[in-house]
Amino acid sequence: MTSTSGGGDVLLRMAGVSKRFPGVQALDGVHLDVRRGEVVGLVGENGSGKSTLLKIAAGRYAADAGEVWFDGRSVSHASPAAALDLGIALIAQEVQVQPRLTVAENLLDGRPPRRLGLVDWRRANRQAEHELAELELPLSPTMLVGDLPLHQQQMLAIARVVRRRPRLILFDEPTSSLTGDEAGHVYAMIRSLAQRGAGVVYITHRLREYFDLTDRVTVLRDGRDVGTRETATVDEVELVRMMVGRQQVAIFERPAAKDTEDLTDAPTALEVSGLSSSRLADVDLRVRAGEIVGIAGQAGAGRTSLAETLFGRWPHTGTVKVAGQPVALGSPRAAMGAGVALVPEDRKRAGLVLSMSVRENLAMASWSHRARWGIRRPAPELADTARIARELSIKAASLDVAAGTLSGGNQQKIAIGKWLLNDLRVLVLDEPTRGVDVGAKAEIYALVEALAHRGLAVVVVSSELLEVLRLAHRVVVMAKGRVVGEEQGAAATEESITRLAFTAPGPEQQMEAAR
Repeated sequence: MTSTSGGGDVLLRMAGVSKRFPGVQALDGVHLDVRRGEVVGLVGENGSGKSTLLKIAAGRYAADAGEVWFDGRSVSHASPAAALDLGIALIAQEVQVQPRLTVAENLLDGRPPRRLGLVDWRRANRQAEHELAELELPLSPTMLVGDLPLHQQQMLAIARVVRRRPRLILFDEPTSSLTGDEAGHVYAMIRSLAQRGAGVVYITHRLREYFDLTDRVTVLRDGRDVGTRETATVDEVELVRMMVGRQQVAIFERPAAKDTEDLTDAPTALEVSGLSSSRLADVDLRVRAGEIVGIAGQAGAGRTSLAETLFGRWPHTGTVKVAGQPVALGSPRAAMGAGVALVPEDRKRAGLVLSMSVRENLAMASWSHRARWGIRRPAPELADTARIARELSIKAASLDVAAGTLSGGNQQKIAIGKWLLNDLRVLVLDEPTRGVDVGAKAEIYALVEALAHRGLAVVVVSSELLEVLRLAHRVVVMAKGRVVGEEQGAAATEESITRLAFTAPGPEQQMEAAR
């Protein structure tokens, strides 16, 4: 039915929207307006209700109270299909592609051209190739999507939605797995949508993106909207103050102790020599007990491949020693047995089982060695997981709620915490703060440093240079699957690391120099 919500240029209006989940008031009387042709940033810490608000706008959740209008019509009880028909599209934080289908099948979204009732694959691939070129995505239509790295899967998921030219597009962390160049490509897509009159709502944990991209920002805190501002009238300090109700913590400020801490006498916890695979070439790496080593480099440099190889996910040659003992990392089980753990970059798919409870996720990595005669022991398991939850300050209504209902920061703490019930020597973290807010990021940094202080060897893989510089005692730089340089953390800078990553010689130049 037609509403009298007013505002001729207002495309989306959400008024007094509330939503409650078991034990959690996710939204409490939130208001949001989006005009035609503008980009609105939705700002707030994890758990503030941002994603829930977008899912209500997209028809995935029904609000408990309040009204939603789209183009002057009430759509408060819309379904996802009805929202899509209206032209409302949501790009969620989770990468939404079909890994067993090709790029063309994913891009055309189940609507390939047909001839005589059958799919015309030649024409479908040509159409996809044309659209990929138009969107400047360097992908082959016939590639299997599951073989693509995570950042290319995300670009494809975005392209699949953008090609429909929706009237309202809701972005929830679209650039969390993307490089700077790829993020710039998404910016261009968004600006093009806005120039054509579409409305855009944008969520990111990279505060700089709000200033680069948005016209206005609406700030949520604890499920309530605390204000809307023209982006040009606020700075980062004011935005964070609105988000958290306190002045910004200098999370990227390097502790002075890191510059003077002497680990030269600490025993070597991890030693890698000549590690090679289809993705790596002759990698040497040494990490002492209590040391945090950062792995930096551009997308495709081999950082994630190194992390996954150390966890036994890829066949390789070379030698690996843990605590001085040679180990064969032929599988994740072998790596776990050697005391090596991996927190993967995609925690939702590879680090957690979101439908399982917090307790079950915290206990799962230690089930095999904690069970007696193959039978789990509930009482010790509950006591130990409760202790880990307290130590890591995991915020949940109870340990029995599903992990998928928690904020990204709390999910990441669980992904780390599940390894702490094992006999752990080496912890490998791949993008440890991807998709978490400022406050959670600071908590995770403190947790990583506390684990190193206990004597763990920690390897941190991150595309955020400031994160690597903040955490690492040493920074190892990779390019084209090789280690191309190393700097002490105290001496490393964004410029010096970037220079190493970009000017590193390729294999051909290295061979030529050796002659």
